[in-house]
Amino acid sequence: MMLDLNLLQEKLRAKRILIIGDVCLDWYLFIDPERSEPSVETGKPTKAVKTSRYSPGGAGNVAANLASMGVGNVAAFGVCGDDPFAGALSNALESCGVENRLIMQTDSWHTNVYTKAIENGEEDRRLDFGNYNQISERTI
Repeated sequence: MMLDLNLLQEKLRAKRILIIGDVCLDWYLFIDPERSEPSVETGKPTKAVKTSRYSPGGAGNVAANLASMGVGNVAAFGVCGDDPFAGALSNALESCGVENRLIMQTDSWHTNVYTKAIENGEEDRRLDFGNYNQISERTI
């Protein structure tokens, strides 16, 4: 059986998919060790961020991949916090062509963020936000 890619693309454009799950934000920090200097407060060397970028993670990454494959309408449904990262997550989803269907929980919830510092091509220990989230009855 021969695969007709044109037919497959046409069928994908006609689909509407809603991804429900753990929508996260991956925050990549690209560190320049040459710009490190001693911290005035601690005396420890700083990590100078040269550039950074956000990208959808978790279920958001699945949604972004479907949108990049040409699915006609992709939406991501999940919970975010009332914090600055919620806006960054929303923008990251929309920049990938994913419709934002996030529900904001204002108490006991922090937007799930996985902060990844990259220095000399290697990823350092991750900083995770959202490990202590408690979904409220009102959100459910």
